[in-house]
Amino acid sequence: MAVQPTPADLTHVWLEAPLFPATLAMFPASVTVVDAAPAAADPFSGADPAQVIIASSRLRYDGAAMDALPNLRMIARTGIGVDNIDLAAATAHGIVVTNTPDGPTESTAEHTVAMLLALAKRLKQGNANLAQGSWGPRTGVLVGTEVQGKTLGLVGLGRIGRRVAQICRLAFDMNVLGYDPFVTAEQAAAFDVTLTDLDDVIARA
Repeated sequence: MAVQPTPADLTHVWLEAPLFPATLAMFPASVTVVDAAPAAADPFSGADPAQVIIASSRLRYDGAAMDALPNLRMIARTGIGVDNIDLAAATAHGIVVTNTPDGPTESTAEHTVAMLLALAKRLKQGNANLAQGSWGPRTGVLVGTEVQGKTLGLVGLGRIGRRVAQICRLAFDMNVLGYDPFVTAEQAAAFDVTLTDLDDVIARA
């Protein structure tokens, strides 16, 4: 059985994608942090000494990549999925793989609600009209609608879908329908979503 690395053992980190300064400031002074070189022919350029890679979903971490990174002991995903990481190869190489299940949940849910409101209020068309010096009248596509009390349909009720449902139910008193083959009606009801089939969601929302 491979010995699990401890934080004190891991002193060289390679960032596949840039992190915010506030996040970088959380690393101890003893840790060397190296940014990837996006323009490099080899996407793993500069990663050779890395003990930890903070990975997005952009690159594929397969057995060949792990063979080329002999010091690698941990791949830390900044999102939910680990589809781009060969978990069997990681296990064989003694590499720990982590993810952040709720890392993008709030941001993605808020963005979803923002897009919903932008559609309901015709913000894109309104902004284009203002840029052209057209101030009205507000007719046709510029007549927006309120979302309060309307029916929202969600396809997928994972962490993000559930958070969107919560925001729309509590903030806008919306009726939320959902389709997810992996969720029971009882589970959906626990967060005020009526579970139904996909055709019904599309027809009623």
